[in-house]
Amino acid sequence: MTTGESVPEAPLSVREAAERLGISTVRVRQYVRSGQLRGFRDNRGHWRIVPPLQSRERLAAEAGTELSESDAVDLLVDEILELRDTLGEREERVNRLDALAERQQTALDRAVRELNQAQAERDAALARATSSESEGKRLSALLARTLEQLEQALARLAAEDKSHRAALATLDRALVLLDSTAQRFAIERETRLKLETMLAEATAKLQVMVEDKAASTALISRREATLERALGLLERLTEADRLAKERAAANQGLFTRVMRRLEGD
Repeated sequence: MTTGESVPEAPLSVREAAERLGISTVRVRQYVRSGQLRGFRDNRGHWRIVPPLQSRERLAAEAGTELSESDAVDLLVDEILELRDTLGEREERVNRLDALAERQQTALDRAVRELNQAQAERDAALARATSSESEGKRLSALLARTLEQLEQALARLAAEDKSHRAALATLDRALVLLDSTAQRFAIERETRLKLETMLAEATAKLQVMVEDKAASTALISRREATLERALGLLERLTEADRLAKERAAANQGLFTRVMRRLEGD
């Protein structure tokens, strides 16, 4: 294209040409039929008007005789056919728009459902987070109480273990003293059996106490007192036996001195 050349204007429809000229579409068709306007039929059979257009006044001045009845019928038929095609196109376009609107509505409904679902999931997540936070606080409090109770239980067990160890030490001393006394002195059978029975009971009770860490301090104290009494009895028996032996030895010495004096006389 050389510089200064104008770009050809696109062909116009009959309605566009009528609007530009300010006349009816039937009159445009009449001017095309008479050759006053250049035009051609497109692939659908509709007239297309080729610009440039003459003015309405010039077209009216150059117009020939009035249309015959048959020409008018032909023009009206063309008008009706084109209107029918135009209406069909519009209906088709409306159907396409309806289908598009339906698809858009479906997509919008799906988006709304997804949004509602996301909102519900978010609310559920917030509820779970709040519940988890409350549950975490409750578990933390429970754990703190449990740890405190464990510390108290460990303190009690430590105190009970100390009492248990003291009771075991007392029992060991009693058993050692009893064994030593039984070997060195001749304790009366009835007294020894009684003492052994007391010690056996004390040992059994102490064993139960050792196995059961939940034994009360008062029970431990009573059992320690029982062991202390048994130990005291054993010590008294030992002392009595020692004194008896000393008296027997003294009597034996006196008897010996008396016999020697008699023999001397």
